[in-house]
Amino acid sequence: MLLVDALYVNNSGGKVLLDYLIHKLVEQKVDVFFLLDKRCESSYLDLNLKNVTFVEATLKNRKKFYKNDNKKFTHIFCFANLAPPVKCGGQVATYFHNLLLSEIPVGTPLKKKALLLLKRYLAKRVSGNSDLFLVQTAYAKASFSRVYGSKHVEVVPFYNDFNLKPGEKLNNIFLYVSDGNPHKNHETLLEAWLKLRDTDATLWLTVSNLYPELQSKIESLRAQGYHIQNFTNLSRAELNELYAKAAYLIYPSLLESFGLGLIEGALAGCKIIASDLPYVTQVVEPSKVFDPYNSMAIETCVRDVIDNQFVPLTVLKAQNEILKLIEMISKKN
Repeated sequence: MLLVDALYVNNSGGKVLLDYLIHKLVEQKVDVFFLLDKRCESSYLDLNLKNVTFVEATLKNRKKFYKNDNKKFTHIFCFANLAPPVKCGGQVATYFHNLLLSEIPVGTPLKKKALLLLKRYLAKRVSGNSDLFLVQTAYAKASFSRVYGSKHVEVVPFYNDFNLKPGEKLNNIFLYVSDGNPHKNHETLLEAWLKLRDTDATLWLTVSNLYPELQSKIESLRAQGYHIQNFTNLSRAELNELYAKAAYLIYPSLLESFGLGLIEGALAGCKIIASDLPYVTQVVEPSKVFDPYNSMAIETCVRDVIDNQFVPLTVLKAQNEILKLIEMISKKN
């Protein structure tokens, strides 16, 4: 039996990937047991999962589970960066999908940096308990290897396409699908939009209630007449509609292990203008790039785009290898 340990995944892009993986494992009729965060219990009621344990996501609970139950499983798949806390008898693979645990962007607040360094220490300490690490891109593989050493690492990207398709595009709409974590770089993006008030460029954001200060700032700017709108609590269908309508996807993030927003934007036919950073070109060939640390560079890029009728299309480069992933984590080597 395969164990899928996703105890530390409960929101954002990781949760999107986890939902897709769980649905595919059920669809493929894999003999699987899930260890999941109890905050996610309501997410999977429709699947009526038979073999699942929902617990509070703590190091203590995870270690207790492994000490009591790890011998039940021939294969173990840790879907949250951390290998098992104990040495296990079965084949162990770990999906590393948080590059903040291998490189920390310039300007990260000290408190956040200290927490990330602690998590990195924990990840390194247990890394020897995994036989294999899986990542989404070659860039992520190199980043991981620089910090965690000569482990066995394979590149196996996967994503749900959600049947995304281009719709009737609205000119001068720039969509950024991302929550408010500091490395997502909303502050610099908003600074750029203050300079764009004389244009018709409109910024659509999706910052959740987890970031009330950023939400408040966005609403304040909107009230002052800036062309900015924040959408919260969107269903998947509503989010797909935003993608379908937006002429452009803007992506100023400072670091991504994959960048699901880039992939979804490309699938929906958005022209992508993004950070001039290596993670971007691992998954798409963007229409235009900018220096994400410089609000003036973002402003200039947006002005160039809305003044230019011949902005090239974005090309999706990433492949969906979900079936290969399932085979790797559930079959004997």
